[in-house]
This record gives sequence, C-alpha cells and structure tokens, in this order.
Amino acid sequence: MRLVREVEPFSGASKLPDPPPHKKRIRYAPQRPFPAYRYVPGSGLPHPVNDPAGSLFHAGGAPAVEPWTPHIWPYIPDWLYGVDLFNHWYFWEAHEAWEGLWQVVDKTRPPAVFVQSLIQLSAALLKVHLGSVGGATGLWSSAQQRLTAVAAEHKELMGLRPKAVLKAYTSYFAPLRKPVLPALDGHVPLLVLDL
Repeated sequence: MRLVREVEPFSGASKLPDPPPHKKRIRYAPQRPFPAYRYVPGSGLPHPVNDPAGSLFHAGGAPAVEPWTPHIWPYIPDWLYGVDLFNHWYFWEAHEAWEGLWQVVDKTRPPAVFVQSLIQLSAALLKVHLGSVGGATGLWSSAQQRLTAVAAEHKELMGLRPKAVLKAYTSYFAPLRKPVLPALDGHVPLLVLDL
C-alpha cells in the first residue's frame, strides 16, 4: 500500500514588506545596519549566509559566538540585534542572530529555552508570510510550549517578560485554531525590552 501525504500548497515566496509604523519600534543595536533585504526562502534572493552574494555572508564562516549568561543581556550584541531584526520583520535574519546564541549555552536551561522559543516564533511569522497554516501552527505550538515553561519560572528574562510575550502571541495566533492565518500587519506584537 502506498501512502500519499498531502502537501500544503505553496502560495509563493514574495518579498516581505516593511512593517507598518509603530511608536515603540525602536532600535536596540542601532550601530548594526539592517541587511540589504529580508530573506524569504524560495524568493530567488541569494541565501544570506551560504551564498557569497548573501547579505550575511562571511568568508571563512560566521564569527564565533561567546558563551553568555542572561544577566548580561544588555551587552549581548546578537541578542539586541536579533530583537531589532525581529521587530523590523527580518524574521529569517532574527532567527539566524539568535541561533548562534542558542548554540553556545546549556539547551536545558531557561535562557536557551527562551531563545529557542523566539527562534520558533520568528519562523512561525515567516510561515504566516508564506501562507503556510500548518507550518505556522506547528512552530507556534512549539514556541508556545517553551514560552509557557519559561514564564512559569521567570517573571523577567533578558529584558522581556515571558508571560507578556506569551499572552500577546497567543492572541495574535488565535486564528490558527480555525485554521486561518493571522494577518501580517500592525497587529504583530513587538518585543519591547525593559532597558
């Protein structure tokens, strides 16, 4: 017997637009410029990391990320830059900035779990843009589980309130229960750091 797996239709990889204006959309790492483009898989743009024409390409590989602890978050450039990228809808690039941080810490501890939840959240928003209900649902579900676990242990972590992030995105992703994609518009919650 041959199993047939239904594949969600691909709605196309169009360019991600600029996010709508928002008074709280500030820069936490203003010294680091944004990439030349927002990468969307399948869009035909050069892969940011693997292609020499990519916006984040580094000859010889990406710079090494130093191990870190959450109490020094205001001094972790990749953390701050990742928040900037996320808030300005560079979802793939935010994931990439945070991935390096996640790789160098104990994956079982709350800081790593929190960073991983934000990586998944960023990927879920990219799936919203790509029109993938299944992809957005799966990634949001994983992010939600991790955010819930971190919120149970920490009122504040790395300048964010995990419970508030969880609440904002639970509301934003509520249409997925129908299953319908939420709009990628001014209702996408920002990550606002407590500086």
